[in-house]
Amino acid sequence: MFGKLMKYELKATYKWYLIISGVLAILSIFAGLLASSVITGASTFTENTALTIGSIVVLVIFAGYIGLTLTNYIIIIRRFYNNIFGREGYLTWTLPTGSHTVLLVKVTSALIWSIFCFISLILSLLIFLGVIGLAQQQNIFDLLGPVFEKIGSSLIWQSLLFQVLATISGILMLYCAISLGQLFINSRIVMAFVFGFILWVVLSIIGRLFPSISISELSRTATMSSDTLSDILVVNFIPAYIYEVVKIVAMYFTVHYVTKFKLNLQ
Repeated sequence: MFGKLMKYELKATYKWYLIISGVLAILSIFAGLLASSVITGASTFTENTALTIGSIVVLVIFAGYIGLTLTNYIIIIRRFYNNIFGREGYLTWTLPTGSHTVLLVKVTSALIWSIFCFISLILSLLIFLGVIGLAQQQNIFDLLGPVFEKIGSSLIWQSLLFQVLATISGILMLYCAISLGQLFINSRIVMAFVFGFILWVVLSIIGRLFPSISISELSRTATMSSDTLSDILVVNFIPAYIYEVVKIVAMYFTVHYVTKFKLNLQ
């Protein structure tokens, strides 16, 4: 049943993600062409013209990033609310499966699409840089290779693992806020926003009490020995991993409790 629900969930949302990712890729090409025109024609452009084109490039990239991010959040929130607490919930909760399966499908599909969005952003950035590189007759991968070597594979993989855990906890925070909001029959949407804000503030305050990932400190690890690098990675990442896992477990079972024992469909 998990596989069937997952297939249905992905099939119901993939078109939106493909469309917005395609638009982002087109915007990246457009931004790359604009940036290339500034670089190759720097001697002929006035300072104001170059500044204007540069501002347009930044605006286009920022608009694409915000569009993809907001689309992802809107789809995640809407699918969860409609399928769990809306009219579609009557069908969802009559399926021959447990509440854990339903929630895991929602979390997993949201994580898959969030990773897809992250990959789309990376590819769009590479397209943008690639277009500029072609204009300069340079291979962008030859330029990026030394950068990744300097960062180190260990730091990259640990950063990605942390980002996955942070993404899952972020998804569950949205689900948790929506679920807690359903406890108030007459003000569900308003209370969902209230609980979302409260959760964000409280978790941010608690997070500051733990050792965090210091980007400025990690940026200096390229000049350090491998032992020192390992120590810094452990100090910065391990507490962050633990904190994210605790949040995931706590919020997941909060959502599960509400949907199993306090469910009140509209």
